[in-house]
Amino acid sequence: MHKQYGMLIDLRRCAGCHACTVACKSEHNVPLGSFRTRVESIETGHYPTVRRHFTPMMCNQCTNAPCITACPTKSIQRDNMGIITINQESCTGVADCVPACPYEAIFLHPQTNIASKCDFCKDRLNEGEEPACVSTCPTDAFVFGDINNSSSKIASMIKDNDVLRLQEEAATEPNVFYLQLDKMTESLLGGINNSKGKKG
Repeated sequence: MHKQYGMLIDLRRCAGCHACTVACKSEHNVPLGSFRTRVESIETGHYPTVRRHFTPMMCNQCTNAPCITACPTKSIQRDNMGIITINQESCTGVADCVPACPYEAIFLHPQTNIASKCDFCKDRLNEGEEPACVSTCPTDAFVFGDINNSSSKIASMIKDNDVLRLQEEAATEPNVFYLQLDKMTESLLGGINNSKGKKG
């Protein structure tokens, strides 16, 4: 079976410290105001019983990726590890991929006008290292690996736990999974993305 790298984020462990966001920005020189990885914060409940939910978000490396079909220059492709990448040489900055992504995960670099997004730190993977967010997280909230390998930690956790994926109704078949993501928070996160899309 072919490889399909994916990410599982254990929200029971996420403390909202944003170490993943900072590590990602540092690793990829992401400009101010843009994000490959971001942490959304949502509050639920009413005083005095209020709870804050932290949810790291990134490219979901969708099996049915709308960004691939939206790109007119075919610069967005899936590699042999199941990772969707953007060819920086052929991308012309048309930006059809930006609104096509239901997860607000793609942005145009303000200086180069080239599309950019999370690629699971492919350069680090090629060097035998983990993605920057995984190696930096102080609470080990990120689990990365080949979800098609039944002996991998991520595959076991997906099998043994009640996991959710964001906006499954979009039929994109995301390969980023969340442990302890409740339906209310998932719905609110979808509302945040829809609101951002309308503003753009």
